[in-house]
Parts: sequence; C-alpha cells; structure tokens
Amino acid sequence: MYDDKEALVSPLDITYPQFFDQKGVYDSVENVIAMANKYQAYYQRYYYTLPFDHMLEFNKFRRQIDNSQVLLEAVSQLQGPIVFNVTSPLTVFYEVVKPKAFRQMMKQPFPQEYIEWWQFLLRELDQRQVAVISYADPTFVVELVGPKRFKNQYAPVNLAVLQAFLMGDFNACLHLHAKLLEGLEACDLIAEKECFRFEGDLVTELLKHRGQIVCQSHINELTIIKRVVIE
Repeated sequence: MYDDKEALVSPLDITYPQFFDQKGVYDSVENVIAMANKYQAYYQRYYYTLPFDHMLEFNKFRRQIDNSQVLLEAVSQLQGPIVFNVTSPLTVFYEVVKPKAFRQMMKQPFPQEYIEWWQFLLRELDQRQVAVISYADPTFVVELVGPKRFKNQYAPVNLAVLQAFLMGDFNACLHLHAKLLEGLEACDLIAEKECFRFEGDLVTELLKHRGQIVCQSHINELTIIKRVVIE
C-alpha cells in the first residue's frame, strides 16, 4: 500500500517522474481515484487546458495484470469525463520483458493471457464510456537500434502497429516493428490522416468519433493527435 496519501493530493510542487513512478500508487481504488485527479491537475497546470475531470495514466498497471480490477472499480466511482492514457501494446510488453528478452520475443506470438487482458480492459473501459488515448512510445526503438538509425520516422509505423493491434492482427504488430528495427523507411504504411493539436476539443472529438484510433506522439515537444479510421 502506498504509505503517503497526502502526497497524492498535495499542491503540484514535484516533477512528473518523481510522483508518477512512486511505488504503490495504483495499489488501491482510493489511490487510483486520487491519482486521476492529480494527473489531470498536473497536465492542466503544466501543459494544456483540458475539458475533462479525470485523467489516468497506464503506468504501473502495465506490470500488474491483477490491478485491472482496481482500475475498473475506481473508474466506476469517478464522476465526470475521464480519459485513460495507455501505451501501445508492444511498448508495454517490451517494458515488462526488457530489451534482451524482447529481441527474442519479436520472433514469437504475443502470450495469449496478455492479449486477453488487453481486450478485456479496453472492452470494459468502452462500456464505462471512458475515452481511451493510445500512444506509441518510440523509446524502446531508440534503445534497440540506436538514435542515429532511428531518424525520427517512428510515428507512421506506430500508427500502423496500433491499427493492427486493435484489429486483432498481433503478428502484424511484430512484423511492422521488426521492419522498423531493420531501419527501413515505413512512411507509406499510413494513408490519409487528420492531425490536430492536443487542446480543449480532445474529449469532444474522441467521443464524437468512437470506433476510430487515436494515437498520441511526442515530436519535438509538440503533442500531436493522429487519427486513423478503421472501416
């Protein structure tokens, strides 16, 4: 159990990593609810004016599948609009198995338990009318291939990976990332897409276009939301 609950609701006088990576933040419904308020307040103060009451970061849930029930119970108790911010499935998987093992796993299918857990979590959040922002973090690609080979060409590839994942084509996820690791250009993997700034109309847009993919990428400290429609 997180033993400093006051820190969860104290003024925002600490930086993002110092707070959001503390052990035990997601161990209870009480802490998750406090975290949702803290996270939203952090973004509202330091980055954007956001038209929703709560924001949850996936963070430690990625390491503890059992915590999904804690998350869902907390979501059920929250009032007002909620945004749930999750990393791309391959990034999450990488952060669990670490680089060396990840290189080996690139040649294997996703573990079925992991797939079923993701499907369950997204389905339950959808039923609770929670807007879900999925973003593909390129950090692990930089670590594997090195920054010189990376060339900042990750966004189109990760959009394709996210699209393949949500359509249930998990082998395609691995294949697309394998291409990126080989240093191949993959900008032609994405068709027409609409880009807009991560500003006040985000939640309205998310709820208006339910069924679409929303991918958040950080490029040169400017956050862009890219949408790709699945027919």
